[in-house]
Amino acid sequence: MRQGNKRTADTASVTARFGLKLTIFLFLCSLQLAFGYPISFFVLAGLSAVLCLALALWFGERPFARSLTYWDEAAWFGLVACLA
Repeated sequence: MRQGNKRTADTASVTARFGLKLTIFLFLCSLQLAFGYPISFFVLAGLSAVLCLALALWFGERPFARSLTYWDEAAWFGLVACLA
């Protein structure tokens, strides 16, 4: 799926990807909350921010592109991780 340095994704797919990741994180963290690890959601969000940054660099996406990219997703996950 890598097409040179250009990788296009529309806003709907990026938003759906972000929502799916948040849903999975919430499900996993609700299971871990029962075992006494309450900040696992924020830890997973921070790790996802780092992963999104790495993917943005790997695919050569521009940070301030007109469409949503992995940079935007990393910023939102970083914000969620800082809420802890």
